[in-house]
Amino acid sequence: MADTENDMDCVRRLVRTLRSRIVAWEYPPQFQLVEENLVQEFGVSRSPIRQAMTHLAAEGLLDRLPRRGFRVRQLHLRDVKELYEYRLALELQVVQALADKGMAEKDLVPLEAMWHDPSSLAAKSIAELAMLDEEFHGSLAQAHGNRLIMKHLAAINERLLAFREIDFQQRSRLDTTCDEHNSIVHAIVARDAALAGKFLQRNINSALSNVEEVVVQLVARSYLNPALTGDTP
Repeated sequence: MADTENDMDCVRRLVRTLRSRIVAWEYPPQFQLVEENLVQEFGVSRSPIRQAMTHLAAEGLLDRLPRRGFRVRQLHLRDVKELYEYRLALELQVVQALADKGMAEKDLVPLEAMWHDPSSLAAKSIAELAMLDEEFHGSLAQAHGNRLIMKHLAAINERLLAFREIDFQQRSRLDTTCDEHNSIVHAIVARDAALAGKFLQRNINSALSNVEEVVVQLVARSYLNPALTGDTP
């Protein structure tokens, strides 16, 4: 029984690590994951490696190659645009519903404080800003309370985290994000569903407008990954 639990823990750790690498674009598109290399890297047998990769294939992060293992399924430009469109549809439902019914003070205060002043966030790293942005939108969904929406948004946000990070490399993005987030909150407070939807759409479309450039940067970054080229950092 203990061995079975240890095996399951091992598979879960492998899934988390490989998933994290894929969504961070540490592997380039179509990169083949070689079992023997992963066995050596993680110091485990082939069985948990295969189980982890089978799990990630079911999530759509890997493609199974007949008799040749698995390769990374990175997002194509169309995939990314569709994720943003799906995200917009879900979040429009969230902010418009919140504006219609109102938000509790305990939910509003942290959202108003988080993005109130760009200068207070200027010292944050790109990764921190990306996580704060995800937290802002996630907090709105949590206040809305629909568990299915929260579940789907969490999956979308995981896949788009690398896009968020590169988006915030443009320092002007911090100012526009603060303005857009504050406008969304103020429209919800004013109980103006149409205006809340308008500002949300502006916020998400700002990111969507940079998608092609971000995809190019992510692909280039993945091919220059020292772990793949054999170079030391």
